[in-house]
Amino acid sequence: MAKVKTKIGHLYYWDKFILGNHVPYMKEGANLNAFPDHDLHNREAIEYISVFKTTGSLIDEFVLNRRLLIEAISGIDSNAKFTIGSGKRQYTVDKYLKIFIDHDIHHLKQMNERLS
Repeated sequence: MAKVKTKIGHLYYWDKFILGNHVPYMKEGANLNAFPDHDLHNREAIEYISVFKTTGSLIDEFVLNRRLLIEAISGIDSNAKFTIGSGKRQYTVDKYLKIFIDHDIHHLKQMNERLS
């Protein structure tokens, strides 16, 4: 179950980053902050989730945070194009979300395999 908690914590911590550092700035022509170093961010996630005494309490917080993220993203103009960091590639909300949906699917498969 510890591996599942770590995967949920990983998703939760990325959601926190997106909600705090990208979503508020997703506007036409915006340049969002670069993504953090993935390895460092993931190590920070493991430390951060250590405050949750149970996997259930982490899941509850993850669900709440995911709902906030969905609500915030729902209010963004879906045609707005923006860049991230020093990249030249333009994203829309849909293109951006595709990255994280694929990321979630990858980790959900891992959790399902672990729980089977």
